[in-house]
Parts: sequence; C-alpha cells; structure tokens
Amino acid sequence: MFVVRTFQKAVVQNHKLNRAQSETLVLFLMDNHMQIFKTPACLLEAVRKILRDMQKGKSPDSIGTFTFCQQVTPQQYEDQREAATLQSLKRLLSDVVRGDHLPARARRRLLKDFQKHHPVVFLQHFSATF
Repeated sequence: MFVVRTFQKAVVQNHKLNRAQSETLVLFLMDNHMQIFKTPACLLEAVRKILRDMQKGKSPDSIGTFTFCQQVTPQQYEDQREAATLQSLKRLLSDVVRGDHLPARARRRLLKDFQKHHPVVFLQHFSATF
C-alpha cells in the first residue's frame, strides 16, 4: 500500500477522483500492467513484415502499411460532401419548422435567413410539403 500511495499523485493527476478511487485505479494498473501495456500482436507482425521487406531492398515508401480509412477519389469526396451537407440542411430546416420550443418570431426570422442562404433546399422542402 505504501507504493500505491507514493505513486498515486504521479500516476493519477485527476482532481475529480477522491483518494480511494485514485488508489483503486493505481492498484488496477499495477495488477494489469502486462495486459494494458502489451504491444498488439498485429502491430508486431506488421513491423516484422516491413523490416523483412526493407531488408530485401524494397523502399519503405512502397511498403503497404495500415490504412485507417478508405481512400476515395476527389469526385467521390465531393459527392459525399454535397450529399451529407444537403441531408444536414434538410434536417436543420425540418427542426426549425417543427420547433415548438422556438417562439413564432424567432422561427420566422430563422426561416427567412434559411431561405436567403439556402434557397434550393428551402424550395425543395416546401414544395414537397404541399
């Protein structure tokens, strides 16, 4: 328990936790440090593969590494951006129209501003409701 109290302030620097919670957290970290700080097997294998390929003379730039997202063309990006923006604008307009929490004066002002800045979405919404 002496070790926990000694390192508690250095390890846990969160003032929202009380002393007992901090000690419990430090104990958990000490008990599970091997699992918590273990390098993922997939990362180790990827590094081994890259090192093998580099030893064979391949350029590090040509070696495939992790991809965290799907690469899209600029045209696909623009299409997705426009679709998402249009969907969000339609949802915003619907919320303003159905907004019972808004006073009538504020709703009219918001609708007028929306019509001014996004006339196409405004017309689409109100032509579909008639």
